[in-house]
This record gives sequence, C-alpha cells and structure tokens, in this order.
Amino acid sequence: MDAGKQRDHADAFLIEENIVSGKIEIVESSQEYSKGDQALIDVFDSDTYSAVATDDAKLVRLLRIRGIPFILPALLIHRLWKRGKIRRRTATDTLEKLRAFISEDEYSTVKILMERKKMKVRTMRIPEDIEKGIEYVAKVEKLEKAQSLRKLARIGFESYIAKAYQDGKLTLREACELLSLSPSEVIDLFMEKG
Repeated sequence: MDAGKQRDHADAFLIEENIVSGKIEIVESSQEYSKGDQALIDVFDSDTYSAVATDDAKLVRLLRIRGIPFILPALLIHRLWKRGKIRRRTATDTLEKLRAFISEDEYSTVKILMERKKMKVRTMRIPEDIEKGIEYVAKVEKLEKAQSLRKLARIGFESYIAKAYQDGKLTLREACELLSLSPSEVIDLFMEKG
C-alpha cells in the first residue's frame, strides 16, 4: 500500500481509507513479504475464500500456476446483476466507479455483457443424418428434442471457439463475448476441451 501511494496509485489510497474505516483488517504475519502478491498467495486458504478478485496480469499468472481460483472484479458486479442480487442501475453505477481501478478490456467486456439484448432465434432445415443424431442424444439423455439440439449446438460451438482460440483466431475477450462466459469460465472450458 505504501509503495502504491508513493507511485500515486488511486487504489492504494482507497485501501488506506478502508483500513482506517475498519473495512479492511490488517493481519500480522510471521513472514516478511516484499510483494503483496506473494503474501496473498501464501495466505490464501480455499476453505475460507472462494477466489481472489484481481485483474493484475502478473498476479493472475501466479494464481494459475498455484491453482488458486480468481475472478475479475467487474465480473463480480455482472454476476450479482445476472443473479438478481442488484439492479441494473446499481450494477452500471458500480462498474463506472470501478472503472478507474480496472483494465479497459475488463471494463468494456463487462459493459458489453451488461448491454447485451436477448438472443435472436433463427430457424433452419436440419439435415437428416444430424436429425437422427439429435433424436439419439434426446433418447439417451432423456431430453426433449429441442433441448438435445441446443445441447449439441452448444457443445459444437464451444469446441469451435476453443479451436479458434487455440489457433490464434480469437482473443480471450472475443471468446468470452461469444460464449457469454467470464474469462475464468472460458479458461476452464478450454482446459476441459484440451
């Protein structure tokens, strides 16, 4: 925090304000840390915490190496809004307040997700061989035919996006937008797909 204040980082002043007001508690450590990132990694306890909220690229790389779950701060706002915990206006106002502390990519990605309208639905003629596959999956999975089609279409689309990302044709941001998932969810999906 002190180093951040010397470099005039706005979030360092906000952290200090939250310490003074009691919103953040300082815990003594038996070890000396020159970097806050290392302290965070060492004290993270998955039984106590679900994830680390950060958009710091270096910290994210370290968290991935250690297998520590993380989420981008703006995505917390988006998730709260999507789950009906906060109103759209509260979500957009909070996102604007957070903007100075997060990357422009993170801000614009979440802004796009929040502005997205309902999906348009289109119909098309399905080839007979694919129709049989849809019916087979519906029978095996005990699904309605429409649910089976959506499931297969989603699996195929996810596989296509994973391959396009692997081939360097898509950025992570584009993949998130296309799949309507958070970066951590997209990364998990890509790891599942190999």
